[in-house]
Amino acid sequence: MTSPSRGMAFRSASSSPMPTTSAVDSSPSTASSLSPTPPASTANSDYFLRLSAKFVHFDPVTKGTSVFFDDIQCQIFVVRDNGSAGVRVHSPIASRNFEFAIENKGTILSIKFSPDFRVLAVQRSNKSVEFLNFSENRQIDLVEYSQVCRARSAKILGFCWVSASEIVLITDTQGLESYAIRPEKKSLRSLKNYSVSVNWFLYMPPYLLLSSGPACNILHVFLLRNPGNYQRFNKFEIDIGAQHAVQNHMQPNKLLERDVVLAPVYGLLYVLVIKQVSKLNAGAEVVMYQVKNDGSVRITDILLLECNGRFAVNVLDNLIVVHHQQSKMSKIFDLKLNTRGDSVKYHFPVSSYSIEPYHIKLNIVSIPYELYSSNWAVFLPSIIVDAKLGCLWQLELKTDSLACLIADRVKRIEFLLLRDHDAKSVLIKHLAAYLHNPPDFPACVKSFELLNQKLKQFSTTKPGDEVQRRSVHLEQVEVFRFLLLPLSASLELPHRNIVAVLVEYLRSLLAVGMEPQYYVQELIVNTMVQFKMFHLLRHCVENGVFCDSKPFACLLLSLENMFPPAVQMVLDMLKRLGSSVEEQVEILLAKNEIFAAMRLLQAAGVVQHEAYLTPRKFLEPALTSGDRMLFYSVFRYFQMRNNRLRGSSKFLSEELCDDIVFQFETMFPEDVADRRDVVF
Repeated sequence: MTSPSRGMAFRSASSSPMPTTSAVDSSPSTASSLSPTPPASTANSDYFLRLSAKFVHFDPVTKGTSVFFDDIQCQIFVVRDNGSAGVRVHSPIASRNFEFAIENKGTILSIKFSPDFRVLAVQRSNKSVEFLNFSENRQIDLVEYSQVCRARSAKILGFCWVSASEIVLITDTQGLESYAIRPEKKSLRSLKNYSVSVNWFLYMPPYLLLSSGPACNILHVFLLRNPGNYQRFNKFEIDIGAQHAVQNHMQPNKLLERDVVLAPVYGLLYVLVIKQVSKLNAGAEVVMYQVKNDGSVRITDILLLECNGRFAVNVLDNLIVVHHQQSKMSKIFDLKLNTRGDSVKYHFPVSSYSIEPYHIKLNIVSIPYELYSSNWAVFLPSIIVDAKLGCLWQLELKTDSLACLIADRVKRIEFLLLRDHDAKSVLIKHLAAYLHNPPDFPACVKSFELLNQKLKQFSTTKPGDEVQRRSVHLEQVEVFRFLLLPLSASLELPHRNIVAVLVEYLRSLLAVGMEPQYYVQELIVNTMVQFKMFHLLRHCVENGVFCDSKPFACLLLSLENMFPPAVQMVLDMLKRLGSSVEEQVEILLAKNEIFAAMRLLQAAGVVQHEAYLTPRKFLEPALTSGDRMLFYSVFRYFQMRNNRLRGSSKFLSEELCDDIVFQFETMFPEDVADRRDVVF
């Protein structure tokens, strides 16, 4: 298989064409009958990786058919007779599948579309690259235009699209040549070039890695920005050892392209180098060089493979998967699980298991597929291509099974919180198991801390931080719906354990500075009331476990019949909130505490603004209380207020007190309207 964007393979030359084979018939009838069948052990937890059930099938490599893969656009190009018999484009993305034909002008070495699929770049020699334009409805313009490399002696090793209007040619002696492409004029304009000798290159947008030096171990990293705004990082050298034996002769080592991977992990750029001899054990190792934004490069991590042989690398959900052909095993590494502060961290695999067995249905017969085949070409991030069979799969992670490998339950939650948001259901499943297991309360406490720290980070994440945005987190409503609510209804757990877990979640929210939602506090209060833990409720309210708020105060007020001290708790909370005196007065009036309401008004100095008081609000509860002396005192107070404000004891018509005045005159007929002594 020929690849314009090189991948790793279990072969000595990953960029050379796949060998021609007749093992799989490429006829249309055979191609249409090729389909996957469910793996024999789908439910087996011994497997943590699997090939996707849906795959892309294409015509395999034959004598007249070449296959190319562009891992940037994730497109397979099946080229028949150098394009004259048709070029068929396959992709997991249905909108990128189509077919066209071009003139046969020689053997095609590389072929790629621009990011907007409007220009096709075709390399047929090591001296130039040809271009063909496509319309919006994917009609091809067969009039080609080309670009040759600047130096006659230079050879084009490959090219990469920086944007829809910019392309970079990589040559062996001149290095990097950047061009702006103008499809409407069918021409290119030189933008920039960097002179450096190149042995091979890797491209992971927007980063380009060039290899130079006699041993191919001097690496140059470029950050390609559009248009022509490039940043060149400091070059660095890879230690590959002095020499090795070949047929009883010592030859210098060389760093091969197949042993190097350029990949982002947890939002940081790394250069991964596979070294067959480890200084710590008999196995090989993957040395990880971190490339920082300031251009500095240093070794930060080493993955211990514990075996030797041929390897290929995928990066799946920020997990590094190293496939080993001889043992047919895949080793999974997570850089975040090692929290030691060492300058260079050593990592052992989280798991070392084979990919789940896979079966293919061929002409109604289900046959097992050979995993870790020498025909595999492995591309980042999670693509596996078998050009001999004509299949492209995506490698999938069985997150639930892998998480169960981690015995430390807190570490397990930490591991799941680092995964993609698709792992949310798995995280909820494991958290629910902790909550319903009383001995796991310490793990539950720590898990809530991790959960809410992640929620806090997500709430403050910048829009451009896609790594943080895509990682799993649980909103308060999700914790309430899937964890806390089922827990509160549990009939198996002791009441004390249920309440302890609920309160602990509330405490962890406050510890990270997150405001608990009302429905979370309401559930905790209702659960305490259900279990008649009123004294615990009072203790939590008075010590700030619950967040003071007016809705929460109303919730407490509704408990008055079951827990009379709740009224005073509400008044204290409203005072802490700095609420208006009128709201506190309303509560007292609802309880017919008229004198207490009046005293509260006097203490707050509201009586000085008594013109704004509503008489009926006080007179009506005093009348309905049945206490004649109380009604008399309050009525006389407002008559005096009227005299002070208006020089008359009468109420205004808009105060709507006529019926209350009638009741007063009926109850106290001997009393004169202008009497000034008041019992209060």
